[in-house]
Amino acid sequence: MKIFAFAFVTLLAGVVAGPKDVTRTNERFVDGIIVGRIEDLSNNIRERGLDPLQVEENTYELYRLPVTDLFLVDAAVVDVLVEGLSNIVINRINFSILRQRLQLDISLPLITANAGSTNARVKLFDSEFHGQLSGSARVEEIRILVDARISIGIISGVSINNLDINFSVKKIKSDVNIVLLDHDLSETINKFLNETLPNNLEKYRDDINMLLGVVIKDVIERRINNNDSELERFMY
Repeated sequence: MKIFAFAFVTLLAGVVAGPKDVTRTNERFVDGIIVGRIEDLSNNIRERGLDPLQVEENTYELYRLPVTDLFLVDAAVVDVLVEGLSNIVINRINFSILRQRLQLDISLPLITANAGSTNARVKLFDSEFHGQLSGSARVEEIRILVDARISIGIISGVSINNLDINFSVKKIKSDVNIVLLDHDLSETINKFLNETLPNNLEKYRDDINMLLGVVIKDVIERRINNNDSELERFMY
C-alpha cells in the first residue's frame, strides 16, 4: 500500500506547485516513484530469503505451551522450494495529474511450490496426531488492475473518490499428496484447488473486487493521513 500512498503524496505536491509546464514532469516523477516502490518490494522479498524459498531439511517447532509439553505442534520439512514471489511485473502504468487518475496493471506471472516431504505432528497430552504433505502446485498469472480517481485540496488534502480493483488468477494447478490422521485427502484437496477455487474466484469476482477496493482504499487513506511530514518535505 505504500506504493499508492507515496504516489498520492507526490501528486498533491505537484498540483499545489501549479505551473502547467511541470505537469508532465510530475507525472513521470510519480510513475517513477511507483515503479521504484514495486522494485523495492521485490528486492525486499528476495533479501528476506522468500524468493526462492528453499529448505533442504529442517525441523520447526510451530507452537508449544509455556513451561509444559501438554500441547505441542512441530513439523519436519525436506526439499521444499517456492519460486516466483518477487517477480512483480508492471504491465502498464498511467498517471494523469489533470484527470486526477492513476491506472496500474501489475502481475505475478508464475508462482511454483514443490515439497519433497513435510511431516507435521500435534501432541496433546499423551496423544499424537500426524499429517504428511508432498507434491507440487503452481499458480499462473495473478493479476491486479487498479483504476483510482482522486480529489485534491490544499486544506482537505488528498482523498480517493473511487478505487476500482480487478483481481484475477489465470490458472491453478495442484498435484499434492496429503494424508491427515491416516486419511488420504489428496483427491479432495486437488479438486478444490484445481476446480472449485478457480470457479468460485470467477463466480464471485465482482464481490471480491468490491471487497478489495474497500479494504485497499481504507489502507491507502490511512497511509496518506499519516504522511504529513513526507508531504511537507515535497511541498517545501
